[in-house]
Amino acid sequence: MLFANLVLANPKRTDSKWFTVISITFVVGFSERLAQDMIGQIEDKMKTDRSSDS
Repeated sequence: MLFANLVLANPKRTDSKWFTVISITFVVGFSERLAQDMIGQIEDKMKTDRSSDS
């Protein structure tokens, strides 16, 4: 993403490039975990709502 210019970052030094790549990877991993947690909470709420309707 970074080297294909899909992300608006243009670090000049090699160590800055790796820092940027690691930072993007960390954020993506955190976002994936957050999405899974949110979906799980929604599923639990839907199950609870269905059981109280019966």
